[in-house]
Amino acid sequence: MSSPEVRYEHTMQTGPTSASAIEHPVVSSAIWAAWGDALGFITELTSSLGEVSRRSGGAKVENTVPWRRQMGGRFGPIVDLPAGTYSDDTQLRLAVSRSIRGNGRFDLESFSKIELPVFLSYEMRAGKGTRAAAYELMKRHVRWSANFFENERASYVNAGGNGAAMRIQPHVWSTPRYDPRYFIAPVASDAIVTHGHPRGVVGAVIHANALSSVLRRGEIPAPSVWGEIVAYARSLPETMSSNEALRERWLPTWEKTAGRRWQDAVEETIEEGATMVDLAQQALADGRNPGEAYRDLIIGLGGKKRETAGSGMIAAIASLAAAWMFREDPVDGLRVIANQLGTDTDTIATMAGALLGATGLAPPPGPLLDSDYIAGEAARMVAISEGQAAPSFPHPDPINWRPPRSLSDSVGTTRTGISVAGLGAVTSTDGKYELSGKDRSFYQWMTLDHGQTLLIKRRPDLKPLPAGALPMQRPSLTAINGSARQPGLFDERRNEDEPADSARGPGDLDAALQRVIAAGFDEWTLGHEMKRFAEEGVSRATEFAAAVAAVYQTQRGR
Repeated sequence: MSSPEVRYEHTMQTGPTSASAIEHPVVSSAIWAAWGDALGFITELTSSLGEVSRRSGGAKVENTVPWRRQMGGRFGPIVDLPAGTYSDDTQLRLAVSRSIRGNGRFDLESFSKIELPVFLSYEMRAGKGTRAAAYELMKRHVRWSANFFENERASYVNAGGNGAAMRIQPHVWSTPRYDPRYFIAPVASDAIVTHGHPRGVVGAVIHANALSSVLRRGEIPAPSVWGEIVAYARSLPETMSSNEALRERWLPTWEKTAGRRWQDAVEETIEEGATMVDLAQQALADGRNPGEAYRDLIIGLGGKKRETAGSGMIAAIASLAAAWMFREDPVDGLRVIANQLGTDTDTIATMAGALLGATGLAPPPGPLLDSDYIAGEAARMVAISEGQAAPSFPHPDPINWRPPRSLSDSVGTTRTGISVAGLGAVTSTDGKYELSGKDRSFYQWMTLDHGQTLLIKRRPDLKPLPAGALPMQRPSLTAINGSARQPGLFDERRNEDEPADSARGPGDLDAALQRVIAAGFDEWTLGHEMKRFAEEGVSRATEFAAAVAAVYQTQRGR
């Protein structure tokens, strides 16, 4: 099957994507994940049938519909949400996808220091662990590998929610042959940016393993192999300890803070997962209909308890079991999940949707906001996985980037109009929802030039964005191969907050590659950039050299 068209220009669409555009299982997975999220978002965080009726207009949620909800906390406005509006689950999934470069490298700097801080200005009900991590990353001195936050609301080493598991699908989608040996490292690196409890990290790895199985075999894994999918997460400690930066910095800090060994904590979590698998298998063995079986399973897993409902492990096991239970009727299955009030409806539905869609389904029946953009970004993941030339999202150069001082400062002006820091130009705006109290900021719908729609907080009088906040064009790159993509995934760079003119600033691979290409591969520029990467270590220098060689040969038709 040929790859779908790869592009960054998308038109806003609120209707279902056409069958021809959704033919690839990865694109189907992305669309169904987002639709499940949009469906479950309507019932998220409520146990009241009356509230469901006020939001959706019916006793149950049957499809994605226009609805209203309060945003931004108890002083926030009631906003109108178009049919198919998705939550933070899909927002973060798109942020992860944008952070995967055209050569398949996961750019941790762009994800942690650009995407996450800006995400806070438009997030749709993110979890407290993710929000706490993102707020810390707004501080110039905080790095992703040392974000051990601790406050009255959240603690990094206790952050075991599903905020990581729900967003990691792009790492699997973009991996050659969907091979777990290649995506375990980026999934783990992604997860630990925001979640320090093994439930959050292991849950992400389990879901990635399940998604990989579906894409490789074309079917939902049977209950008999669920234990193996969970057990494969035992490779996680070895994968992480094989990296010098994690072994020497992150792991010792985690173990000192948590008061136990990381490997022991991972083993305990895997045993917890094995127990959950037993519960899921028993729920199926009783011969009940899928709806009853899912209800009893989610209760047995603790999915209706306030203290455990958002667990990354519960989401991983519940979504896997639900995908199997409802494999014959995915639409009804996601409806059952969305109407199981008191559970984390949007996250379990989005993860189950990712698994079900990966079998290659026709489009879901209801509207989905930004479906063209979601499908196009998934198509880019396909191109990367198949080793084709693919564009990279034009994030700003991390050397010159500074996070916004406040959430309202993410929106500003440029020479051409309104832009969102780090994400690009705004092509249209709509609506205005004012906050109560003294805060003069307000929320407004904005559509970005790449096709995503945001309800974002902004000032009434916009300030000019600094030059370092603007996107930087990057060349289309070809993924080298699976094994070559792994070096550098966890590597620390020098402090990106050094002055921009510092000769020893951090090496952003894509930015350096762009400079080499712009200079026509002249020896001085190539040698200067190579020296910077060599100073960061052999793996970084090897990664840079391989990327240069791939582009050099491609441009000369070899």
